[in-house]
This record gives sequence, C-alpha cells and structure tokens, in this order.
Amino acid sequence: MAPSWIASAISEAIRGAASADDEVSAVWAKIEAERRTGAGNIVRLLEERGGIRPGLDPANAADIIWLLNDPGLYVRLVDERGWT
Repeated sequence: MAPSWIASAISEAIRGAASADDEVSAVWAKIEAERRTGAGNIVRLLEERGGIRPGLDPANAADIIWLLNDPGLYVRLVDERGWT
C-alpha cells in the first residue's frame, strides 16, 4: 500500500486537473462517487452492528465519513498546517 502522502498527492493532482480536462473530470467524478459509495457501505456495516448514533441520518453519516476520508485532508493538515 502506498504511503498516505502519495495517495494524497495523486488525488490533489487529479482534483486540480479535473476543471481543465473533461476526461480527467470524469475520472475525478468516478473517484468521488466510489468514495461516497464506500462511505455508505461503512455506515451500513455500522448500522448492522448498532454502532451509529440514534437519530443520525445514515445519508448524513455517510457524508461525514466521505468528507473525513478525503485524501486532500492529508495535504491540508500535514503540508499546510504542519501536522506530523
């Protein structure tokens, strides 16, 4: 498995190029859709195990996981904010 910084750098390059190229934009849309699907799968597993907070909408929970699982957060926290 590649180190986090490699995945983040690739993700950020694709994200940046998506606005300039239709083919890259399609790749970026697919990556984002697959990440959101994965987040929904995590929520379903949590629901099956009783691990989701009562009253938390599963779609909102999936959105939160999707957001927190963004490889760009590594760039923001490590490169921009100096986290180790």
